[in-house]
Amino acid sequence: MGIAREISIHVISAIFGVLHRPHQHVTQSPSPSPAMPFLGGMRAPAIWALPLLLILLIGLLLGWNTYQSYQTTLQQEYRLLEAQAHTAEAQITGAIRSVDILLQRIVEERLETPPPKIADLERSHGERMKPFPEVRFFLTTDSAGRVITTRSSIDAATAEKIRGIDVSQREYFTVHRDADAASRDRYFVSRPIITAVTGIATIVVSRAIRGADHRFEGVAVATLAPKYFHSVLEAAVPDDAGQALLVNTDGDILYALPDLALIGRSIATGPAFSEHLKSGAGVTRHINATAVSNIERVSVLRRL
Repeated sequence: MGIAREISIHVISAIFGVLHRPHQHVTQSPSPSPAMPFLGGMRAPAIWALPLLLILLIGLLLGWNTYQSYQTTLQQEYRLLEAQAHTAEAQITGAIRSVDILLQRIVEERLETPPPKIADLERSHGERMKPFPEVRFFLTTDSAGRVITTRSSIDAATAEKIRGIDVSQREYFTVHRDADAASRDRYFVSRPIITAVTGIATIVVSRAIRGADHRFEGVAVATLAPKYFHSVLEAAVPDDAGQALLVNTDGDILYALPDLALIGRSIATGPAFSEHLKSGAGVTRHINATAVSNIERVSVLRRL
């Protein structure tokens, strides 16, 4: 609206400048005769009423046209962003779903009767990992949170460091251990974390291992390099210096393009994110200052 407001003022000012100059050369009659009072300027308001009314109408028309043009452009921008967000949603959902399917197969293998050997399970982890270079680890735990199987795409020594450690206090374990009946069969995606063993940023996708009668027997875990989401989010980046963010429900940025430095930051206090959560809607439109740059932007948030 800043440009629109500037155009309106400039045009109206120019019209006033052209019409106001002849008025400066109008001289009043020196005759004091009361018989012709209109020559002394008493009828001047009536003379200028029509031009002033026309100027006012022109100004209002220009302002309305500018406003309408702004609204049309804004609606087009919203529709474009919504289309990009819809495309990204489908691709991101598919990418996460692919990892979850792998975890389901790992869970099924753990629950086989008789129980397979740890070496066989870890060999299977390695085979399932091959089509997914961004998957850094597969691991499973027992019901107490102790890692019992692990496979790494980084190196075998790193996998050995993880085997046997206690992850019972990690969110990707407790969220499944403490889940109620409505959410016990859901996968979990963590915020970006720095692992103690590798010291690198990673995103964890986990799923519960449940035996007979839904008894909790541990978790199956895949750790991902954040760039796993690069290709699917790339299509959602607007052309005009825009941004595309993948954010969890806590407001943590899981991945960001084109500014990778935003990964790990939070937009939880941002007005758009707060309004989106409060609305409960699948898709919301916003125009306000962003939490990451404090610059006013048009944005669309879409829930996966």
